[in-house]
Amino acid sequence: MITLRAFTRSALKGLLPGSVLVFAASVGGTAYAQEAGLWRDHMSVLFDHQRTVLSETDGGLHSPQAASAGPLTAVTWVERDNTGRERIRASVLHDSQTIEGRSIFLSGTVDQEQGGDGAHPAVAVAPGGGEVLVTWVETAGEENRLWVSRNGASGELVYTSPGLLELPGAAFDGEGTPYITWTEILGARSFVHIAVPDEDELWNASPLSVTERPYDVLPQIFGNEVGAEVYWFSIEGSDFVSRLAFAGQTGVIETTTRELADIPANRLPTLYRVTDRQLLGAYWLEQYEGGELYLDLDPRTVEGSEPAVLGNLDHNPEQANVSPDNFASKIWVEDAPGEDGKNILVEIPWGALIEFPAGESVREPVVSVSGGWVHIAWIERDGDTLRLEYARLR
Repeated sequence: MITLRAFTRSALKGLLPGSVLVFAASVGGTAYAQEAGLWRDHMSVLFDHQRTVLSETDGGLHSPQAASAGPLTAVTWVERDNTGRERIRASVLHDSQTIEGRSIFLSGTVDQEQGGDGAHPAVAVAPGGGEVLVTWVETAGEENRLWVSRNGASGELVYTSPGLLELPGAAFDGEGTPYITWTEILGARSFVHIAVPDEDELWNASPLSVTERPYDVLPQIFGNEVGAEVYWFSIEGSDFVSRLAFAGQTGVIETTTRELADIPANRLPTLYRVTDRQLLGAYWLEQYEGGELYLDLDPRTVEGSEPAVLGNLDHNPEQANVSPDNFASKIWVEDAPGEDGKNILVEIPWGALIEFPAGESVREPVVSVSGGWVHIAWIERDGDTLRLEYARLR
């Protein structure tokens, strides 16, 4: 069964008045109707979706991430095994293969053997789908390590620190060279690093931030045709400023300051990039008397610098996220109006708005777009069982 719903465009994005029609996904084949153009001016055709479960456990399950390019999509997550140890797992799916139940192209544990817990997974897929890179942090007592795995192979050690290692990110340039960035916290200071393989395929780490800065946080990495760009924030007193570094296969090329206007200094945003125009967008969480809302500063849809609310406030939007690839697709969760359960909402770059039904316990949705497919993953709870669910739509 396909359900037709109507929303006002101003309620969804704070844009021009008008109406948006969205077909909700059914359990069968037809998933949704999409519109073309960021302004959602007309309807398009119906599409199909396929769905499977990537992981099911009575232990812990959290921190999913997704990326795609060419025919490949990779999903990584943290899963607690029966010994209480948290491991990094990943699955790679191929667009040309039908997914049925647990039948996927490749699946396996890609964590290290040294005995610590895995945390903060990130994933990237090379242009054309030539390589999948998963990076994560191993937390192991007095020493923490940063690891990568290429195409499910054994982990390669990138960096070791007596301090905390947090929020790694991964990207590929146009030639398929991988790049990794992360934050290191030592005492009261934080530093941002980047690493790239040298001619011998050994990871060469370089610092991006300058030591006199008191607190550097939230690095975001984006690949370009010849290298990578890393953006992060330096907190200086009660304010923050944004920084930018360019890196290539030989290491760091340039660092500079890049200001982002009209973002509150007490609300550190998550950045995303609009690749075709090399513009940065950002979203962040705001508190107000009635609760919380996500504000979105998208250079494609917001005239001037006024942020817009992400989602429909009448349906309690929550858990916003933006794809780590260069399409800047957005995903969030809303209450299903008049029904039990939630809906996963996805806005893809060309303006489609997807409404996908999920259970009441849905959390941590992620999205990636490649080759005409929209890939989403999320966690749901059924009693004591946690499931990592995946669906692809087109």
